[in-house]
Amino acid sequence: MTQEAAQQAERNRHDHHQHKEQPGPERLALDLMLRSLQVFIDTTLVIGIQAAGHEGLVR
Repeated sequence: MTQEAAQQAERNRHDHHQHKEQPGPERLALDLMLRSLQVFIDTTLVIGIQAAGHEGLVR
């Protein structure tokens, strides 16, 4: 392998790693939606436990 080909291969590898580390906007939106759903479910459970009169379970 020539020096130039080796350098190009290294650049390609570096670009591939950089691309992999940064999630795209679709992934960020999905993460936000999943986190929002998790907060909604947790809040609903806490309110349900409090409404059922089990105050000792929620602090």
